[in-house]
Amino acid sequence: MDKVQIFIDGGNFYNLALKRIGCHDSDFNYDEFAKFLIGVRELAYPGKRFYIGTVRERGGNHETTKAMSNQTYLFNTLESYGWTIKTSKLRTRTETVKVDDRFKDYQNILAKGIDVKLATERN
Repeated sequence: MDKVQIFIDGGNFYNLALKRIGCHDSDFNYDEFAKFLIGVRELAYPGKRFYIGTVRERGGNHETTKAMSNQTYLFNTLESYGWTIKTSKLRTRTETVKVDDRFKDYQNILAKGIDVKLATERN
């Protein structure tokens, strides 16, 4: 029987898929999505992993406090379904990225932090 592992880059999945269909993380059933991806195959070790940069509170900023709360809720929900949560601090881009106005929202892309934990993770 074929085996599969599920690795989701939470930030990219949200921004490139869920946000575009008007869905929030708390409204999306990641476990049903994993079951769909697995299909008739068997889930192999290390199973289901969710990679995400953690939200940090910024002194008295209500939005970051709410975002932290939402992220904690998401983590607890995923863990209750057997997901492993892999977090890292978001890092600010330091390299120069050459883009121009042909790219939609290019200024927002440059302002985002990056998370490369998924690419560098070892079992």
